[in-house]
Amino acid sequence: MKDFSLKAIGNWLVGSLALALAHFILAKVSSLTILPTLSISPLWLPAALSAVAALRWGIPALPAIFAGALSYSWVTVGDISFTVLLTSRGPALQAGVVAVLAGKLAQVGVYSSSGSGRVRYGPVSLSARLCGALGAGVCTAHTIGAIALCASGVSPWAQFPSIWWSWWSGDMIAVL
Repeated sequence: MKDFSLKAIGNWLVGSLALALAHFILAKVSSLTILPTLSISPLWLPAALSAVAALRWGIPALPAIFAGALSYSWVTVGDISFTVLLTSRGPALQAGVVAVLAGKLAQVGVYSSSGSGRVRYGPVSLSARLCGALGAGVCTAHTIGAIALCASGVSPWAQFPSIWWSWWSGDMIAVL
């Protein structure tokens, strides 16, 4: 049973504010490495924070991740547009996919051919499943972000593959 006491809610709020602030600060630090011609950072540290938060706290971390991403985008762009709202949802959805897939993949077992029951996964298999969850999460965020930029006219559709690849690689480098 979940604890909905005032203390538990207060702890969640304080933790969420700390996570949102950390996301914002890491985004500002990562923005120092932005490539001028692409406006994309080769190492996006908030992606690593989002993945760790998703693995540690799961779905309850998503509002804080969204708040951190939205605050960074708002400060950077200067207004709240449809594009800012949509691209800010990407990190939270990325973390949600990681949390759900990592949780589901951790529960998957392999039955032995002798029928003697479940076989435990070794560290290599567990690492491969975790990398799969992280990769799928990162794909989610950048597909949404690249579509938002192209659909809103901020970037032409011809740049979609390069935007997607640049965002994905920057996040994957940070996450791994």
